[in-house]
Amino acid sequence: MVAFEQSRPHGPERILSSYLALMDSLINTEKDVAILERSGIIENFLQNDEQVAKFFNQFGDIFVLNYNDHYFYGMYKNVKRYSESTWHKYRARLMHDYFSNPWSSISVVAASILLILTFLQTYYSAKSNK
Repeated sequence: MVAFEQSRPHGPERILSSYLALMDSLINTEKDVAILERSGIIENFLQNDEQVAKFFNQFGDIFVLNYNDHYFYGMYKNVKRYSESTWHKYRARLMHDYFSNPWSSISVVAASILLILTFLQTYYSAKSNK
């Protein structure tokens, strides 16, 4: 299907090629495949996640596509902008480092509550001394 779509120079938009380019940009390793599977974006009918990653990554060299003007360009641009945002990188690091398991989440919440209570105690003790 890709070969047929690529062979038509003046045909309709190259939707399949555009989809494969988008997936190739999203998937680099089997970890990316696992994330997309858990999110319900893709379904894996191959043997393992590594084969899915190889499947999508092989298309980058095969077809010709104008990466600045294709069917999924808007989505491609939004995903790229989201992934390059420093706020989202910091948030991802925070979630990975401090909220990766329930015990670290509970300790961060407990520390935050203790800090707030300490500030309140300091405020009210300073206010009562006036």
